[in-house]
Amino acid sequence: MNATASARHPSNPELTCAVEQGSLRLTAGVGNGTRPAVVTTMPKSGTYFVAEYLKCLGMVDTRVHADEGGFSDYRNVDRSAARTEYKSLYVRLPLSQTLGLLGPGHFLVGHLPLREATRDIFNGIAVIAVRREVRAALVSFMRWIELSGRADEVDCAWLGVPPGSMRTAAFLRARGKSLVGYFSVSQTWLDEPRATQVAYEELVGDLGEFRAADVASAIAEAVGVPHTIDQAFHWLSAARGRDTLTSSGRRTVLGEHWSVECEGIFESIGGGELNKRLGYTRPKPTA
Repeated sequence: MNATASARHPSNPELTCAVEQGSLRLTAGVGNGTRPAVVTTMPKSGTYFVAEYLKCLGMVDTRVHADEGGFSDYRNVDRSAARTEYKSLYVRLPLSQTLGLLGPGHFLVGHLPLREATRDIFNGIAVIAVRREVRAALVSFMRWIELSGRADEVDCAWLGVPPGSMRTAAFLRARGKSLVGYFSVSQTWLDEPRATQVAYEELVGDLGEFRAADVASAIAEAVGVPHTIDQAFHWLSAARGRDTLTSSGRRTVLGEHWSVECEGIFESIGGGELNKRLGYTRPKPTA
């Protein structure tokens, strides 16, 4: 961290924070925007793409990926270490305290649920809630595990199945039900009026560039960054060309990985119902 001063966090002495104007911060620096922000997403729905966009807005990336019990601390490691050594980089800290380390114009990312008991800890924070068509998110998650080596030892037998729809079917049998449940919990922000609702498909232009520009402008408005709609679209276009921490190289063609068998499993594990809840009525051709 490029901090002029640092201190240990009182709740976890292993955590070093920057000190600015008497406050502990995850990261030093002044960012654009009047509020801190949280990007909370369905896994593989553009978490780090939205992060790149916020960086294009001039916000400060704290480089932590938060959950309710702590966060993966990527502040002082390169991308390779963040991908492979994530377990050793985990810092335990209640989410309320993690959010308290955000300064104005700073942001973090995660797959955070909205719970009644913790609703108030997000007061004063711009929440960007991102969703994606569920088939696409599942296939993208599978590809990420293939490329990153993050397969759990207890359920990695599907990796031995030939690539394509047969592997997807095996993956869905092994991980699908738990992932759909996880995806569902991450989407509890869907009806929350304080959150700026974003679909991955909007950001990447699948629904047209005018729609993409509107969504980019809505995000900038939420975090308090002055802009015109043309500026917002320019920044979004710049973010589209960047490689990210969890990039799998290219957008996956869903047809390369899906079949009637996959669709049957998908429906049986609740994927279709979640899609309906999120507003998706039919599969998209790309993931």
